Amino acid sequence: MNLSQGKVKELQDYRKKRSLSIYERTGIVTNTEAESALSSARQLQRAVEEKLRIGT
Repeated sequence: MNLSQGKVKELQDYRKKRSLSIYERTGIVTNTEAESALSSARQLQRAVEEKLRIGT
């Protein structure tokens, strides 16, 4: 997928925070973090869709 290690770590950190907020605590994700996570997810989605479109 050609994701940088930094981007993979960022997505993993968001995943961990999401899990904590669901199972243990509320209010640990700020609005800014949520917006950033959503932006990163959309970028990843576009990259995957493009990869599938070109088939490589």
